[in-house]
Amino acid sequence: MALVIKQHGFLTSKYLKVKDQYLTISVPSLVSNRQYWEYSNIDFILMSPDNVLSIQQGGEVFSIRTKPSRAKHQRTIRRLVELTASAHMYTGGFPVLPVGQ
Repeated sequence: MALVIKQHGFLTSKYLKVKDQYLTISVPSLVSNRQYWEYSNIDFILMSPDNVLSIQQGGEVFSIRTKPSRAKHQRTIRRLVELTASAHMYTGGFPVLPVGQ
């Protein structure tokens, strides 16, 4: 089951879809611009004081306005954080570094 947050503007719309395997984002453009992000590649998830959710992967940032009063938005954000955290979980052991570093 996918959880979705949608934002509609005057001429544009975008969405964030959280699935168990990956994150789908759609950004405004003249043609459909759908991207798939793996949770293990997400570097940061931030929520601004004005409820804009931003997700960074490498040098790319996707931002979408959220409504915290909506239970669906709360569930979607919670699941996004859970899946990202589990993809970054430390599995034990020690890192192996080449000699000299």
